[in-house]
Amino acid sequence: MNCWTLLLLSLVFISTSHARNLTEVLSSTAGLSRLNLLLSFYPGLLDSFASSETTLFAPSDEALDSFVLSQGGPSNVSMETLGNLLAYHTVPTRLTTPSLTGTGGRIIDTTLEAPEFSNLGGKANVVYASAFGSIGQENEQGPLMLYSGVGGVANVTSADVEFDGGVMHVVDQVFNFPRPCSQTVQLAGLNTLMDAFQRVNMWDTVNTTPNFTCFAPSDAAFQAAGLDVQSLSTDRITNLLKYHLIEGEVGYSTALEDGKQYQTILGVPVTIHKRDGKLFVNNVTVNVGNIVMSNGVAHVLDGVGVLF
Repeated sequence: MNCWTLLLLSLVFISTSHARNLTEVLSSTAGLSRLNLLLSFYPGLLDSFASSETTLFAPSDEALDSFVLSQGGPSNVSMETLGNLLAYHTVPTRLTTPSLTGTGGRIIDTTLEAPEFSNLGGKANVVYASAFGSIGQENEQGPLMLYSGVGGVANVTSADVEFDGGVMHVVDQVFNFPRPCSQTVQLAGLNTLMDAFQRVNMWDTVNTTPNFTCFAPSDAAFQAAGLDVQSLSTDRITNLLKYHLIEGEVGYSTALEDGKQYQTILGVPVTIHKRDGKLFVNNVTVNVGNIVMSNGVAHVLDGVGVLF
């Protein structure tokens, strides 16, 4: 076999190895048969993968099975829900691992635009990628994690699988859909905060205001501060809650600047600090960050107070 024959064969191999479409990649990747079947019902989405630079976070078979069970079985999962699920796992730009694992983490715009999951002034909702914890500030790099609605966390089990038009990362959990503040607080188990919102009937404000940030004290934070929301006056509860809320700005940890003040709806600012591998609101530590809501983001705090 002469050198030209070898060269031509190698070129054929290279072009073939780089010409696999998404369906072929899914078919040849173990543990993704459910996703492959699901995508077959959305040919338009498959066409979009081939025609633009795209990233797909691909839930494993086990992840999709768990999702279906959580919905009460296949009969309770509508085509609309499946379409939104695919939209929330699709990113209209090509993102490889190095672009997702930098210090501080990265907010990723998905294609999820359904109003019930994305009340952000016309923008699609997001997931947060980080190899440095839920606020992106940990000192040591760990595995890449994806943070979604109601504190959902997915591990990347297989990264940077190339296909025509983009790249795929396999994840071990379906991303949780973003929910409004009331559902987020309830599902996150923030019972005292839930009671406080309920006592002063602030649900309309926190659920419907677009581009919203909630600094959410944990139950332990209320207890440590000696605050019993059932015995506080409604005026004091209202002021306390307003000091933990920002409207008009989605304060993802990536957007919050060290040393900068942010105006709360109480009219009194809070100051953000990033130090010692942690994120602080004034001097209160954020324990869990970047819980994606339908209208913004929530951060769980280990402290509470009208003046922090």
